[in-house]
Amino acid sequence: MNYRNQPWPVTHAHAPASDKAYREGHENHHKTKISYREDKSQVTSILVTLLPEAEACTLSILHINQIAAHLKREFLPHLDLSDLQDRSESNPAVLSRALTALGIQALTGFTPQAAAACVIDGFSDNGIDGVAVDDAHERIVLVQTKWHHNGRKNLNQAEALKLRNGAEDLFAARFERFNPRLRALESDLNQALLNTQTKITIALVSTGSDQLGAEVIRPLEDFCDEINSDGEMIDLIVLGTRALHDFIVNGASSRGVDIDVHLTGWGSTDTPYRAYYGVANATQIAEWYEQHGERLFDGNLRDALGHTPVNDDLTATLWNEPEHFWYFNNGITVLAEEVRRSVRDSPNREYGRFSVTGATIVNGAQTAASVRSILRKEPERLGDAKIWVRIISLEGCPDGFGSRVTRATNTQNGVEARDFIALDPRQEMIRAQFRLQFNKTYGLRRSSEPITGDDGCEVDEAAIALACASADPDFAVDAKRQVSSLWSSSEDRVYQALFPENLNVVRMWNSVLVLRAIDERLTALRQEISGRDAGVAVHGNRLIAHLVFSRLSPDVLDDPDATAEGRFAVVGDLTKTMHDQLAAQVAEQHSGAFLGSLFKNHSKCRKLVEDVLAIQTGTFVPTPRVRPKAVDLRSSNARKADAVRVILDEGSLEDGTPLIFRPDTERERRDLLLWISKEPSRGRATWSNDRNSPLTWAVDGERYTPSGLVMRMMVQAGLNPPSGIRGTTRWEVQGKGTLSEIAQQIEAAQDEVVAIAIKWGFTVTKASNQSWFRLEHQDSGQTVYLSRQTKSRSVVVAPETPLDKMRSVVGLDVPAESDYFHDSGLDRFPKRLKSGKRLIHYGYAIKCTDHSAIDGLLRLLTQLATDRDTIEDPPAVHSSDLRIF
Repeated sequence: MNYRNQPWPVTHAHAPASDKAYREGHENHHKTKISYREDKSQVTSILVTLLPEAEACTLSILHINQIAAHLKREFLPHLDLSDLQDRSESNPAVLSRALTALGIQALTGFTPQAAAACVIDGFSDNGIDGVAVDDAHERIVLVQTKWHHNGRKNLNQAEALKLRNGAEDLFAARFERFNPRLRALESDLNQALLNTQTKITIALVSTGSDQLGAEVIRPLEDFCDEINSDGEMIDLIVLGTRALHDFIVNGASSRGVDIDVHLTGWGSTDTPYRAYYGVANATQIAEWYEQHGERLFDGNLRDALGHTPVNDDLTATLWNEPEHFWYFNNGITVLAEEVRRSVRDSPNREYGRFSVTGATIVNGAQTAASVRSILRKEPERLGDAKIWVRIISLEGCPDGFGSRVTRATNTQNGVEARDFIALDPRQEMIRAQFRLQFNKTYGLRRSSEPITGDDGCEVDEAAIALACASADPDFAVDAKRQVSSLWSSSEDRVYQALFPENLNVVRMWNSVLVLRAIDERLTALRQEISGRDAGVAVHGNRLIAHLVFSRLSPDVLDDPDATAEGRFAVVGDLTKTMHDQLAAQVAEQHSGAFLGSLFKNHSKCRKLVEDVLAIQTGTFVPTPRVRPKAVDLRSSNARKADAVRVILDEGSLEDGTPLIFRPDTERERRDLLLWISKEPSRGRATWSNDRNSPLTWAVDGERYTPSGLVMRMMVQAGLNPPSGIRGTTRWEVQGKGTLSEIAQQIEAAQDEVVAIAIKWGFTVTKASNQSWFRLEHQDSGQTVYLSRQTKSRSVVVAPETPLDKMRSVVGLDVPAESDYFHDSGLDRFPKRLKSGKRLIHYGYAIKCTDHSAIDGLLRLLTQLATDRDTIEDPPAVHSSDLRIF
């Protein structure tokens, strides 16, 4: 899930409070955090003291009244109010529309008139109050708004569900379900949805709090998580009174952000301009991003949105070998208006603390985005990761120097993975054979004039063609998901599978020619069709190519005379046929899916391919799995999963559970315990089921990560914290052990259950949400879901499962045939209406009393799926042999 912070001090629902986040300028007003900067107005400075509840409420109403005055002045003259009987300035419906326009302006930079034209609120708005297509930043913004005169009401769950349903309709191009105001934007929306680079922002805008209840945010979180399961394409933000008021006061300021930087092994230079450099813990960089969002990379939010992609290679290194990240990464460059070193907290060159004002990361956005993506999934993995940081102060620099640094650090000829595979001897052999066979050029190194047409091809074009021509559709999905993964390293197994040492250059060149013919036909086809079908042609182009290759005669790609003999003449018509049949299957199976995400999902694309080919051939044949599997995240040499995530997924600790600090090193026992003894509350915290910041410190009431709180304690105690601390080994629940020990107990129980599944021939994968393991039988393809919560011991089976036979197994609580279980995580099961208009996946949830009951159930399912009367016990699987992909 991606909450994108704004250029104004805004606290998002469930957004993490980093160790330094809002450390200064926060006070409690009826449990609401308020942020401010020291250089603001006199009114804001009153917030330094704790205000009584009534006085704080009065200040909030004052801000709402100021927002209302701004709305009336800037937006009301431009709004379409023709459908309202009461068009007075005091009508909440009028102010709500104006507030929608303000939210759009804040997120896009549109003029008031242009923002007002994006308001679609009214009859048949399908739960969406405003829609903006921001072409300049390749982004669609969806807004839902709630106006209340005193800020006491906010969006509710019903409105969130309605917004989710409306977003699904919009992504599915079901424009007929919307009012004429939305239909006027249909052409722009279609073009944006066809753009493979388009991102989506869902904004909840209100005059209430910036914090929303879990029951409101969860449906939208689940929706975004489902879309983002194959790459971040959608984010969710909350703009309340504070954020809106600050935007009106300060505008989309181009000023950078203020951050604290902790560096080890730091150094500096003062000639000709001041700069500092050193090593920072990756968690620190990720938390900058969490606190400040895209503004960390560009002082103006609307100029930065959507320009920080997560790099899969960087993420893989962070996940699997974070201790090596410093060696493999170029680091980040920060420009700052002012840099001040804390003398007290920087006693030597081993450790330094710097206050950086007006900071902007001008080089290293992908690094920051990648570490932030890990922070949100398993923050403990960042404990050993370090990043080289360079901070350049612009004090005393000539005008334009910052722009020159930005331009220079981003336009140097970077070395890409493609440049390294050019050194692979097999590529040189391919180039030589290509020249001998066809007298054509095979381009290995990047050039300003790439090789096209009859002259030959580039290595990247050849890789995409070979990926689509493979019998395994996973390669084609890789080509769509992140094409550079096809040639990430000459030692990578995916690369070696595409470019084996005995590669047939005839087959490679013919694959390129076929792919070009497919792309040419799809380009023409997009001029003939529109809407969802056009989206399939754009987003599904690589899968269509795979389908076309699958239907060509087996020997055609190996024929050196295939072009001369006209054997590729069928490609155009075959492309049209495959597109139409794929579009039909998408409409049937994924009518509400966001196409940009759908065609990056390996399992869903595999099923689509198998279903289309079954229609073509009249026989269902499973597609082969020859693509090397991804790195095993649960193998013996992989790092342990984040303890916090494991505990949260299991639900084993209740909110408010007390924790006590237990030192883990001699230094902590000597120095930190002495500091804690002077004020015992320093060593106490309470647990909350917050995925990002689960600990609340008894001293200040702020939320922290376990590691972040230990580092905060060390800084306050006057100690220099090391660059990586495993906080989960230091916080203990009495009678249960440390957080790490609790997580290990949970994982051990999970491993026992998973071992049973593997014993019966099931491959264990992660489902689309955190609640389930997906079990797929290797022989039959049968799918069941196993609860990740070991205390529930639930197995969910498909709706067609014969429940009467399940009741023969001892220890099972089998539901009635009408007692369906619904969950969005059952992503391989069919959907039905549970309530309202939204379809949801369903099956039967069978509760198992113990591991023996799970064993008996999976044994029976295997027996039924393989049509065997009896089945012998296979060898037991030990937890050390587990492989979960």
